[in-house]
Amino acid sequence: RQPVVRSHSPKTLPGLVLLTSDSPMKVADVLSHEISHVRMNLVLELDPLILDDGVCRHPSPWRSDLRPLIGVLYGVHAFLNVCHFYARYKDTEGAPAIARQVYEHQCTKLKKGWQRLQRYAVPTALGESLFAELENGIDSVCK
Repeated sequence: RQPVVRSHSPKTLPGLVLLTSDSPMKVADVLSHEISHVRMNLVLELDPLILDDGVCRHPSPWRSDLRPLIGVLYGVHAFLNVCHFYARYKDTEGAPAIARQVYEHQCTKLKKGWQRLQRYAVPTALGESLFAELENGIDSVCK
């Protein structure tokens, strides 16, 4: 039986994370993901981070539908944090073998999303600093 997983962090209720799961590992995964969205929502109130008209759509490694670049940025930011979780968790005593598989799978997707942003996104000044941090983070966590 697959664990039930739903998550959401509504922009209208900053800081709130809603989730369901019957797996402690997935709870940690989803919290890492959704808290990243909460942080990104706060930053986006100050600056758009990238120049994106929202009209052009791009493939996202995490979704089957095409997304605006900001959606890809949300994914890269969130899954970088998910990869950080799995990078630490996969080597702990008692961690299930699936943790390493999820880590490797998400790192592959993370690198694809990052390549898409590097090729097509035009960052703002604040976005430039975020992109530098994302690149350092991806390089350090997904070796």
